[in-house]
Parts: sequence; C-alpha cells; structure tokens
Amino acid sequence: MTLRKRDFDDVLQDIGGFGRAQMLFFVVICYGSAARACLGVAQVFLGKVPKFHCEGQPTEDPCKATCGQYIFDKSNFSSIVSEWALVCEDKEYVGLVQSAFMFGILLGNIFIGPLADQYGRKLTIVYGHIGMAAFHFAAAYSQSYLQFVIARFLVGLVAAGCITTTVVYVMENAPSNWRTMLNTIYGFFYGFGISLLALLAYFLREWRDLVLYSNVLLLGFICLLWFLPESPRWLASQGRLGEAEEILFYLGRRNGVTPVTYDMVSLRGMSNVASTNDVQKGSVLDGFRTREMRRRMLILMFIWMVSTMSYFGLTIGSSNLGGNMYITVALSGLIELPAKVIGGMISTRFGRRIAVTSCMMLCGVCCLAVIFLPRMQDGDMSSTQTTIAMIAKMGVSAAFNIIFLYTGELLPTVIRSSTFSFCSMTGRIAGIIGPLIASTLGDNIVFLIYGTTCIIAGIVSIYLPETLNQPLPDTVADVENQALQLTEKYKMKEN
Repeated sequence: MTLRKRDFDDVLQDIGGFGRAQMLFFVVICYGSAARACLGVAQVFLGKVPKFHCEGQPTEDPCKATCGQYIFDKSNFSSIVSEWALVCEDKEYVGLVQSAFMFGILLGNIFIGPLADQYGRKLTIVYGHIGMAAFHFAAAYSQSYLQFVIARFLVGLVAAGCITTTVVYVMENAPSNWRTMLNTIYGFFYGFGISLLALLAYFLREWRDLVLYSNVLLLGFICLLWFLPESPRWLASQGRLGEAEEILFYLGRRNGVTPVTYDMVSLRGMSNVASTNDVQKGSVLDGFRTREMRRRMLILMFIWMVSTMSYFGLTIGSSNLGGNMYITVALSGLIELPAKVIGGMISTRFGRRIAVTSCMMLCGVCCLAVIFLPRMQDGDMSSTQTTIAMIAKMGVSAAFNIIFLYTGELLPTVIRSSTFSFCSMTGRIAGIIGPLIASTLGDNIVFLIYGTTCIIAGIVSIYLPETLNQPLPDTVADVENQALQLTEKYKMKEN
C-alpha cells in the first residue's frame, strides 16, 4: 500500500487545526467584511429620491411641468439626488454611480487582484483598505456630481483586491473541514453590515454624515490589519519556506500546542509546495490554457455574472420594495443570516454543487413569481410580492456566499487570487449593467432578467466538480489530475 504524502493541510492540523490564533485573525477579517458592506451598498441610501416639486408649482407633476428649479423635502433625509437634482430627465445618473463603483471593481480585479499572487495577501489587503478609506473620505467632501462619481469609482478600484483576497486568505489558513463554517460566518458579517448601514442611515439623515461615519468603521479595521501575518500557504507556494514555517510555528504556540517543534511545521519535500529554487509563477492566462481549467473558469464566470447582478440588484433595490425603507433594508441584511446558515448546511450535507444549483434556482423561480403577483392599487409592491422578493434575496445571498468558497476551492493556489479576481471581474460587468437596467426598465422586466438568468446559472453549475472535503489544488497540474481521477472513477462505475 502506498502511503499518502504529507501536505500543507496536515501541518495545519498538527498546529491545532483552526485554533485560537486563526480564530482571532478571522474575527478581524469578519469585522472588515461588515465595514466594507457599509461602503459597498451605501448607494441604497445615497441614491434615494426624497419628495420634490417645482419651485412655485407644488401641485404639478414636476417631471411634466416646465421647471426652473426643483425644491426637495429634506426633512426626512438628504441624498445625492437632492444635492445635485438627479430627477426626471437626469434620473439615470443615480444608477450611473453604482455602475461606476462596479466598473472600478472590474478594473481593480484586472490590475490589483493579481498583485496578491505576486506580492502577498497581507499587503494587498492592507493597502487596499487604506485606499478605500481615503477615497471614501473624498466622496464625502465631493463638491460636484462628477467628483462623487470619480471617488466612488476609485473606492471600487481598490476594493476589488480586498474583497477576493480576504476570502482567499481565510480559506488558505483553515483546514478543509472548517471552510464551510468559516465561509458562512464570514457571510453573516456582510449581511450584518448592511443592517448596520440601515441603522446608521436612520440616525444620520444627512448623506455626507452617513459617508463619513461609515468610514470610521473601516479605519478601525485598518488599525487591526497590521497584526495579521502573511498567508503561510502563499509563502510556501512562492518558495519562501523559512518564513512560512516561522508563521506556522508561531500559530502553533498561540494555539496552545505543546511542544511545538520546527519538525512539526517543516514544509520541505512536500509535493504541493515549491522549493526555494523552483518557485511556480502563474497568471490569469493559465486559467485558460488547459481543458479542465478552461471549463471551470468559463462556468464560474457566467455564475459570477448572474449572481452579482441579482444579488446587488435585489440589495440596492430593497429600499423600493415598499414600507419603511430603513426597516426594509435592515431586513434585507438580516435575511442573509438564515440564508447563509441554510446554504452552509446544504453545502456541507450535499456538497457545493447542489447548494449553488438549488439556491440559484430558488432565486430564479421567486423572481419570476413576483412578476405574476398583483400589485397594490397605488402601484407599489404588495406585501406578498415583497415577501417573495425577500425569499429570492435569500436564495441568491446563500448562492453568492457559497460561490466565494466554491471558486476558491476549484482554483489552484499559484493563480488563485488572480483567477478568483478574474471571475469576480466578470461579475462586475453585470454589476455595471444592472443598475442602468433597473433605472431605465420597469420592475417586471428586471425581475424577468434576474429570474431567467438565475435558472440558467443553476443548470450550468451542475457541470462543475464537487469539492466538499477535498484538498485545495496548489498547481494547475493538480486541477488536471483531479479531473482525470474523476473521469476514471466514473468509468469504473459504468463498468
């Protein structure tokens, strides 16, 4: 019998698995997820339209009358709409702000995301969040609409590397049996951040105050980031074995493992780490050079496009679902908590593939159902429609959370951050188009698009391999070998 060669995951188990040290670092990362949510979906309140009328014509329809100046009711809240009169013929400029933010993330995934594979996970996370805070402050002090759009674009540009790299960082430093739970908890905090944003918006009715105070949360996170170590798995993939072993030794001591020896954390001679003289470099192009990698990338790109469009479309549009907008947005965030739990349970019990398929299909069916349900007499959505739309949000929230985990498990360490960022980039293409569609087309057409594309995405996800309780691939060759082993396994079953 051939003995299995010791790998990186075995070393993690020897130093305490996911012990006290990793838990502390994970709490810091989760705090950052909540802080980023306040910045990422701020457009829910920043782009809200207050009541308004034409100066001197309070009873006329302001968008049909000849209007020299719009008068906005700022007694309840202010927004960029009231700041720069983005109504009537200029209403499409509201959706353009979120599109600019998504376009920034798209470009960031191209130019900044791959830096994590070249210069490390920690540096990308730290400097990315510093950039987010700086540009978010610039947005708060914008004196024109153009300045605000540029600031939001730059926030998205530097946020791109933060979003994907933090997920990769958590995944690389956790044993395989912890990944689902950690991914679920990480998703909790993003949903909590959306609800926290609603709470801040309730007490901070001036839009500039909301931007400034939400940024304070991010500043606290930046202060804590300096205490995070570099990802030892990334260091090992770069041939920097001594540095990786030092961090693993430190983690073992902090986890209370006694005694910790350098033999326990030795990475030399392992099949899935690079030697000092044989560092494996790669780029996003390596994700398309071999058959299996190409197949995985194309399917993941489509799923990312659909899930991003549907998730942010339903989140940003939650304030328009009827009722008190602060409560509705808060519920939209809180509803992600059970969604993440259910999605995590399904992915643990039945696997990632079935979880993504079922959750995307649920979102698709619910979005289509909203179209055929009757509205209220005033044209607003009925309580039944709002409930079904919230269930759709649950489905896509669960799917979106699992996709982050699933994507990282399907891609190899040597190009994980760059290919992960590329998949996220394709999602942002849909994120750019989504707000523009929502601001120009009716609700029924928007829900029709969400519904049909989610169902198609659920179907194509069936063709991805299962990764539950499987070791992370570290090279492109590992991915191709996994595919070959699966093919041989299916052939044996047929025979």
